[in-house]
Amino acid sequence: MIYKIDCQFYDCLVTYYASSFGQAYSLFKKMGAKLIRTNILITGKMYEKKEGDIRKSVYYTLSSIVAKSPEITMGPYSGTEEVNILTASEALDNLHWKIFSKEVEKCVPGLNDLRFHYGK
Repeated sequence: MIYKIDCQFYDCLVTYYASSFGQAYSLFKKMGAKLIRTNILITGKMYEKKEGDIRKSVYYTLSSIVAKSPEITMGPYSGTEEVNILTASEALDNLHWKIFSKEVEKCVPGLNDLRFHYGK
């Protein structure tokens, strides 16, 4: 069974596909950890909420309120079109560069260009 993982951060939605539940769940957890960096108000780790077959991320802010962004969801893929399944390292690397490119767009030289230095 193929699983679909949707990552939403800033104004970007990125979709990845995995060939098994184990691979998809591992990507879900690792991508969730990477997405924490996209919101400075998130202080802890990603928690998950299960609604039927769909798993959703839950992040808490400083004041214990659920953050609206970023968001990651994982569930079975029910489409009929052919999809590109990446390895875990390729998907994580791809997500890293998507986040990096969005942060570079928001960078204002001299004002917040320290964000330009973004490590894995």
